[in-house]
Amino acid sequence: MNEDPKPELIGRALGFIDDGDITALLELLEPDVVWKPPKQGTLDEAYQGHDGVRRLFTQLMEAWDSIEHSPIKLVEGEEMTIVVTHIKLHAQASGLDVDEVWAYAVGIRDQKFHYIEMYTDPEQAVREHSGSVLDSAPNWPG
Repeated sequence: MNEDPKPELIGRALGFIDDGDITALLELLEPDVVWKPPKQGTLDEAYQGHDGVRRLFTQLMEAWDSIEHSPIKLVEGEEMTIVVTHIKLHAQASGLDVDEVWAYAVGIRDQKFHYIEMYTDPEQAVREHSGSVLDSAPNWPG
C-alpha cells in the first residue's frame, strides 16, 4: 500500500519556510506557481512564479524575524489539500507576536505545488475547498 506523499511534501515546504530557505522551497514549486497570501495586510493579492514567491518572502522577511509552523490537520478537498497549522510569527522591531491557527489551501501535481492560498480563518479554507467542516477533519498524519 502506497502512503500519501502529500503530508511529507507539505511538511518539507513548511520547514523550508520556517528556516527561511526560499531556494529549497522554490524547488518544490512549479515555475508558474500562484501564491495568495492572507487577504488582510499590505501584501499583493497574488504572487506569480518563482520571482513572485521570492518577492513575497522578501516582504515577509522584512516584516517578521521568525516564522514557525506546527501542522495540526490535513483535509482533502476535491482539487485542493487544506493544511491547518498553528503559526507563530515574531517581529523584533515592533515587538509584535502572532500566535494563531491558519490554513493553507494547496494544489499539488507531480510532487510540486502549483497553487497556494493562505487563510487566517481555517474554517473558511476548509469550507471553500472541501465542502466539509473543520471538526470532521482527520488529525495530521503521524
